[in-house]
Amino acid sequence: MKKIAYVSLVDCNLYGFRLPWMRALLALGCDVCAVVPEGEYGPALRKEGIRVVPYPMVRRSLNPISGLATVRRLQQIFKHERFDLVHSFTLKPNLYSSLAGALSRTPVVNHVTGLGYFYTEGGLKTRLVRFLISTMYWLSFRSARRVVFQNPDDLKALQRLVDARKAVLIKGTGVDTEFFAPRPEDARKALLTRRALGISEDAVVVTFIGRLSAHKGIREFVEAAQIISTRNPRSEFLVIGWIDEENPAAVTRTFVDEASLLSHIHFVGKRDDVRNMLAATDILALPSYSEGTPRSVLEAMAMAKPVVTTDVRGCRQTVDDGVNGFLVPPRDSHKLATAIETLIADAPLRMRMGRAGRKKAIELFSNDVVIPQILDLYSQLTESAEPR
Repeated sequence: MKKIAYVSLVDCNLYGFRLPWMRALLALGCDVCAVVPEGEYGPALRKEGIRVVPYPMVRRSLNPISGLATVRRLQQIFKHERFDLVHSFTLKPNLYSSLAGALSRTPVVNHVTGLGYFYTEGGLKTRLVRFLISTMYWLSFRSARRVVFQNPDDLKALQRLVDARKAVLIKGTGVDTEFFAPRPEDARKALLTRRALGISEDAVVVTFIGRLSAHKGIREFVEAAQIISTRNPRSEFLVIGWIDEENPAAVTRTFVDEASLLSHIHFVGKRDDVRNMLAATDILALPSYSEGTPRSVLEAMAMAKPVVTTDVRGCRQTVDDGVNGFLVPPRDSHKLATAIETLIADAPLRMRMGRAGRKKAIELFSNDVVIPQILDLYSQLTESAEPR
């Protein structure tokens, strides 16, 4: 029985984005372990048959002493558990897992889920932070057996830091295109959802899904909503997301409270019924500044919804401009509004783009495409004769 561990900063990321991978491993008879700080999704992971082994981690701390303590704890866990493979996600878990893997002779796969705003912004402070982050990636990649990238732009940005023989491109994390699929009963469910939110049946609903962070483009979304609602009174705007208090780019509670007072904008917080929300949606908009591969966009595509997103790394690979949606420049609420209005005014166009988006989601981003690539990677590494 192969023992596979997933190392993450927060358990919600493993449950929300990696659960289908872990289920696939469990179905193959693997012993699957989530190495993650204690959080609210621990019981749900355990219920799936996944062992949870906690380790200490302070998300925003760059204190080298606490970092070394984390590496030491991970080394102890890896040595005790004797994992056949460890797969880590995001910057600090990648670095700490790679170092712990080298010390315990455990093979580690790093996963770059996105480079974030430090690779899109200018300014001296940002360049200094980017240099620090790049140095951490370089150290991490040196000890990793493979490095997985979710989009070609991230791979290009970091290609000088990683041995080309280690780099692997796997687009996205996969989306369940059977669950996120149009169904005959969606019209009734959409009507009930709209009624519950105070949205009329004939409104055109534009939805944003994601953390309420400036770098997700929530400010531009609200600005575009204000522009559009003055000219299209039938339009309604739905915001599904939450404020991540530990994210320095998070918007303030005051921003949310003030935006909630605007007509036609509905903030509904974090939701577990995203599929029902998408069934009640006509257009998805994500004006992000940078992504790995945005899950909300993939789920909307699978639901045959047209998408307006930005021409930035991670987003541009999901939308073929003019085919399954529109690409607009980041930080431009007026061009965002124009693209959304084009779709609001043309229901047949929304239908055509929605169908094209679902086709692309099935062919390129579905679990049926992504999970076999992940399992093949694991097989290569666990069956390899390379020394640990």
